[in-house]
Amino acid sequence: MTGLSAQSLSPREKDVLRALSVGASNKLIARDYELAEATVKIHVKNVLRKLKAQNRTQAAIWARENGFCARVPTSSQAPTMAS
Repeated sequence: MTGLSAQSLSPREKDVLRALSVGASNKLIARDYELAEATVKIHVKNVLRKLKAQNRTQAAIWARENGFCARVPTSSQAPTMAS
């Protein structure tokens, strides 16, 4: 992989990378960020391409080694609207 800097990722790609670093699935990422799963797939592909990573695991390792591992909300922790 490359010595990519954080500036080459869009803000949403950074969000997706953080989520990947904690093992979130595309479905969970989509739910957490209110995106379509197809949109998440595009962001994941772009992150992998920019990192020159072959898979999500390599991207997650890069994220952890470069300080991108942050706590992201999961749907079970997201606030719910009162009825």
